[in-house]
Amino acid sequence: MSETWADTGRRARVFAAALIDLGLQHGERVAIMSGTRYEWLWCDYGAICAGGVRTSVYPSSLPADVEHILSDASARVVVAESAAQIDALRDLRSALPELTVVISLDGSREGDWLVPLEGVVSRGESVLAVQPYEALTGDDIAAILYTSGTTGRAKGVLLTHRSWNATLESLIAVDLLHEDDVTLLWLPLAHAFGKALSLMAVRAGYLTYIDGNLDRIASNLDEVKPTFMCSVPRILEKIHARVKTGAEASPVKRRLLDWAASVAMTTQELETTGERVPRKLGVQTKVADALVLKKIRGAFGGRLRFLSSGSGALDPAIAKWFGGAGITVLEGCGLTEAGSTTSLNRIGEVEYGTVGKPLPGTEVAFDTDGEILVRSASVMKEYHGNPEARPRRSPTTVGCAPVKSACSPIGATSASPIARRTCSRRRTASTSHRASSRRASWPCARTRHSSSSSVRAAGSSSDSSRSTRSR
Repeated sequence: MSETWADTGRRARVFAAALIDLGLQHGERVAIMSGTRYEWLWCDYGAICAGGVRTSVYPSSLPADVEHILSDASARVVVAESAAQIDALRDLRSALPELTVVISLDGSREGDWLVPLEGVVSRGESVLAVQPYEALTGDDIAAILYTSGTTGRAKGVLLTHRSWNATLESLIAVDLLHEDDVTLLWLPLAHAFGKALSLMAVRAGYLTYIDGNLDRIASNLDEVKPTFMCSVPRILEKIHARVKTGAEASPVKRRLLDWAASVAMTTQELETTGERVPRKLGVQTKVADALVLKKIRGAFGGRLRFLSSGSGALDPAIAKWFGGAGITVLEGCGLTEAGSTTSLNRIGEVEYGTVGKPLPGTEVAFDTDGEILVRSASVMKEYHGNPEARPRRSPTTVGCAPVKSACSPIGATSASPIARRTCSRRRTASTSHRASSRRASWPCARTRHSSSSSVRAAGSSSDSSRSTRSR
C-alpha cells in the first residue's frame, strides 16, 4: 500500500473526528498498544489533532506493566493490535475505570467497549465536516512516554508540542535529511527514538516505508533501497556477525573478507586524517570493493548515505568495519526526558566510539561530580504525577557518552530546562563548546559516567506528493 502524506493527514483528521465524537476531551490520553505499522502513525497524528495526549505500551509488556502505564496515564482510549492484547485489557478492566473505548486494529471483534478500527473510521467520516477541533499551544502536552523502568517503576515523561518541535528543528538544522530521501522505519514507535522519526518523516517530507517485522528487514532493504536508516547496535552487530559467519565456511572467503576489511579501514583512516592514500593501497581498495565491499553495501540496498545508531553503545570496531565498507555509521545519544536525540555525529566528522556533537539548540556541560547536563527546549516539562522528581540513570548505563562538541548553542536560552545525564564507558566528540564543571541548580535528569571513562570536554513543511508505504 502506498499513500501520500496528504492521504495520511486526511486519515489522521478522520480518526481525530471520531475520537472527539466518542467523547475524547482536550488533554485526555490515547494509548497505542501495537507494533510498528502504518496505522500507528495516523492514530498517533489523529490523537494529536483531537487535542489528546498520546501514550504507548510496548506490545510485549507484561500485564502488570500494562496496568501501571494505562492507570498512571489515566488512559481514556486504547488502540490495541491483537486479540491477546484485547483479552489482557479485558482482564484489567476493573483496574482501569477511566478506560471507556478500546479500538481493535485487526477488527476481529466488537461489542461492549470494543470498536473495530473500520467502525471508528466510518464514524469519523460521517462527522468530519462538522466536528470542531481543539486549538493547541506549544505548552500543551503532546505525549506521555514511559521510561524503561530499569531503575525502578516506569515513569511518565511529559513532552509538550514545543519539546517535539524543538527536537525536529534541531535535526533539520543538521541538514542530514531531505525530501528526496527514502527510509525504512522498523524501530518501535512506542520508544522516543521511533516517535521522533515518525514526526521527522512528516517534517522533512521524505518517503518512508513502514514495517516493524524484524524477520523482513533483509528483504525490505533489498526492495526499499533506503538512502538512510536508523537502527540500534544489536541489529548492526547481528549483520556484522552474519557476514563473518558466512565467510567462516570457506578459508578462502574468510581470508578475503579479513583482507578487504583491513584494506578498507586503513584507507578510511588515512582519508579521515587527511593523509595521502598510497597508490598501491588505492588499487587494493578498488579490488576489495569490487570483490567484497560492494556486496556488503548491496545487502542494504546499495544506496545508503548513512546509518544512524542509538539507544545503546556500538563497538567502535564494528562501526569502523561498516565505514570501511562505505556505510557511514552516525552514532548519537539521547534520552526520553530530552525528547529523544541530544547529540549526533555528522557526515565527514565521524569520531568512532563517540556520540558526536550536541544538536543545534542544545547546550552540554559537565558537573563537578561527572554528570552531564543537557539544556534544550526539547527537555521534558516534568514527570507525570511527580513534578519534583529528577531523572536518574543507573551508574552502569552504557548507552550514551559524555558529549563533547565543537558546535555553539543555537536557540537555547537561560530559561531552557536542563536534563542531567551521566553515562559510562563512552565518550563524545571534541569541543570548544561551553562544557563546564559548575554545579547547576536546574531540575535535571541524572546519571553518572565512571571515573575511568575517557572524557574530553568539549553539543511541517512537506511535499504532499511524498508518501508513506506500509508493508
